[in-house]
Amino acid sequence: MSAAALVTSLGPAPVSEAPRRPADAGTEVLDQAPGGAATDSELYGDQRWNYVLHLLGGGFLFIALQFGNTRLVVPWIAHHLGVAYFVVALLVPALQLGLIGAQLGVSPLISRFALRKRPVAGFGLGLAAALLVIVGAAVGLPPALAGVVLPLCAIGFGASHGAFNVGYADLLAKTVAPPHRGSLVAYRAALGGGLTLLLSLGVLTLLPQVAGNHVMLLWLAVAGWIGVVLAYGALREVPSTPVNRPITLAELRRGFGLIGAHPWLRRLLIGNALLLSVTLAIPFYAIHAATLHDPTAQNLTVFVVATGVGLISSGVLWAAWSDRGRMAGGALLALLAGALSLAVDVVEQWHVAYFHSFVFVLLTLGEQGVIQGQITYMADHAPPDDRPTLVGTTNAVMWTLGIGVALVLGAVGHLHHILTPLVLLMACNAAAALYVLLALDP
Repeated sequence: MSAAALVTSLGPAPVSEAPRRPADAGTEVLDQAPGGAATDSELYGDQRWNYVLHLLGGGFLFIALQFGNTRLVVPWIAHHLGVAYFVVALLVPALQLGLIGAQLGVSPLISRFALRKRPVAGFGLGLAAALLVIVGAAVGLPPALAGVVLPLCAIGFGASHGAFNVGYADLLAKTVAPPHRGSLVAYRAALGGGLTLLLSLGVLTLLPQVAGNHVMLLWLAVAGWIGVVLAYGALREVPSTPVNRPITLAELRRGFGLIGAHPWLRRLLIGNALLLSVTLAIPFYAIHAATLHDPTAQNLTVFVVATGVGLISSGVLWAAWSDRGRMAGGALLALLAGALSLAVDVVEQWHVAYFHSFVFVLLTLGEQGVIQGQITYMADHAPPDDRPTLVGTTNAVMWTLGIGVALVLGAVGHLHHILTPLVLLMACNAAAALYVLLALDP
């Protein structure tokens, strides 16, 4: 599941005229099917049970994604372990590599299971296992060996996460009827955000200020993934007929042919390449922040909460903007975040985690604006029959390019100065905003 999906509401659920308890809101089951037609429970499983479990699992998922953020939490911990800058920056392309593999190879595998919850639970356990290895590296390995293990874990985490997203989309469609999905997404985001804030408050107030206890956040993420597996594994799912589809690159080859046929798509790809300066930015800013603050759970939790605030508020901020407006506005917010980060670096009195956290609020808002704009622009311009192929192809192209961009930025930061990648990202932010406004079709 993407981050944007956590905070997107598809509208309120239908409300019965009969009074009901608050706990039943949004879980009504449409069992009065006319003319002997199949009921929702027959098609999608026990709706009330499944709704509650999806809601609970979504809350655990939000906790796991926030406290186990591989673009913020893991780079921060890796830097304080003494891992070289280039290796820490290598975590970004390692994650991208795993995502590409999942994007190209998992969909046919998912359809081979009669119960989709089984592969989804397996991928969730894979995510928990990858974080456990990172915890082990953080507490028991020297920097040189940790620098070898962490990128391998990032590849495994990226592959498991991409596969989990693909499988969960199918599982949701199989276990929750369409009228209830909108309210589920909204309630799940609210529950997950509330649980994350409560846990963050506990970390900030109850955990002692001890350098090195930031690994506690990864333990919370592991617990979150286990909760996700237990919740989704208990769903009452109607079995499907397994389909043995071959794993093929034919659709990807067809997508490259479509790129040559659509000028608007080529311009979008150029814009998306420049916008990588937004979507790949957070890990490099996390490394910079780690150089200015002590490695305590409190400092890291402040930044985790900041990304959560940016994630939740992004839906309200970008709701009324156009496709190009979201992309250009997101790039400009990332540029503003870069300027603020440089200012924090220069002014020693601003080396305070709470003040520095505004950088991550701006970065998250910018990233969500770009992602939402890219999704809606593709939806508005792509031919309906070609849209799935174009989405998969452009994602694969951008993730591949992102590997190269992250490698270059990591090398520059390692060989020159830790601020140099941030300056390069800011220059690309400005170029991206200008290009999107001038070159993309309205």
